[in-house]
Amino acid sequence: MPHVLSCADFMGWRYGPIAKTIVFGICVFNMSIALLAEYTTIGAIFSDFVGNVSYGIIIVVGVLTLVYTAYGGLAVSIATDQVQGIASVILVILLAVYVAVTYRQPIPSPLPAEFGPNLSGYISIFTLTVSLMSSTFFSEAVWQRVWASSGRKALYGGGTIGCSAIILVVFLSGFGGWLAFVGGYATFESNPNTYLMQILSNSSGHAAAVDSWVGVIVVLLAIIMNEGAVDSLQNGLAASISGHYLKNLPLVWTRAAVLLLNVPLVIIGTQGFAVLDLFLVGNLLTSCAIIPLILGLILRLRGFFSETGFVLGVAGGILGVTGTGIGINWIPGDVSTSFSAGANWGWFANSYDWRPFLAALLCSSVTTLMWCMAAWLVKRYTGVQGPGISGVLMRVPGMKYVTATPHWEAGGSRDHARWGVVKVVTDADAARSPKMSDWA
Repeated sequence: MPHVLSCADFMGWRYGPIAKTIVFGICVFNMSIALLAEYTTIGAIFSDFVGNVSYGIIIVVGVLTLVYTAYGGLAVSIATDQVQGIASVILVILLAVYVAVTYRQPIPSPLPAEFGPNLSGYISIFTLTVSLMSSTFFSEAVWQRVWASSGRKALYGGGTIGCSAIILVVFLSGFGGWLAFVGGYATFESNPNTYLMQILSNSSGHAAAVDSWVGVIVVLLAIIMNEGAVDSLQNGLAASISGHYLKNLPLVWTRAAVLLLNVPLVIIGTQGFAVLDLFLVGNLLTSCAIIPLILGLILRLRGFFSETGFVLGVAGGILGVTGTGIGINWIPGDVSTSFSAGANWGWFANSYDWRPFLAALLCSSVTTLMWCMAAWLVKRYTGVQGPGISGVLMRVPGMKYVTATPHWEAGGSRDHARWGVVKVVTDADAARSPKMSDWA
């Protein structure tokens, strides 16, 4: 697929402009949240651990990564990723050795209820797994590495190594935070963005600070790791924006768009919001779309799953999350408060409760399957096939420009996609599906 530049591009090729635009919006929102979280984290490390202002390092990281990614693009980002990956490994090893040598706090036995196996911990296995997998699917920072792979073997090998490294780093980071709590170095009043850093404190009950050689090295390695994530996300944003709205414009337009997007994120990053709270909305939104997207990747069922099913599935997931929040927070006799409080809990204040995530997965899946099954039955037994959601909405004045497909037409050659003209695959087109190899 030489004409495919992003996940949104692929969805436009697979389905049509409406699906492409929805995926584009989700990807940009998801990566913006992740970029904001990176700025917030490095700012929190400097304000709480180093004892400095947060905005200085945030501006330095933002400007530095913008400069070298604007100059070198994906190639520079991949090259720096190698250095930053090595820094990540060194940081994990350094912290592991340091903690093993210096940690002498007694671990209580039996463990207090909040530190031992409990319901919240078991729930997090589900919610955080769904969150990480869903957000990764809608991150061009990852897909850019997929498109750049030299071959299938390199892709599978790199993916396996990366996945294993992520599991190890996430476990050790979480375990370090757990040790900080058990040893009294961290409390629930501590900054949640720096729980891991608290284990470097010299004494229990005192906030950690840079007062030793290991603290200096940890901060330097944290900056390198932070830059690695930031430049990948900036490249992902550049790929999404240039591949959708700015495909035929000079590269300077894309650079300007990414710069403008970074300005509010840098400003918000100085406010010190909890990183997990920032991720929650993005994680829920991507959870609403992950199953419909995966279903569309199944080659043998190309003629069954359609663009309309994908769009309705995403909408069903969003309604499912909102409805779950309303149902849990329902106040008899006060409909307006129930709706507002329920929507707020469902999307912003559920603290990664399992019910909204399950609702997102189930409602999106069921909605997609129900629509596609109904459309398939109607086509099979009546011969009636609909135009698909793009076939309807793209006739609305101005929609071709909203979806960045001004030359769209229902039908035509798929080769148009190579020249920036996305040919919609309507429900009728999908139903015909003469060869699975067409989508290989």
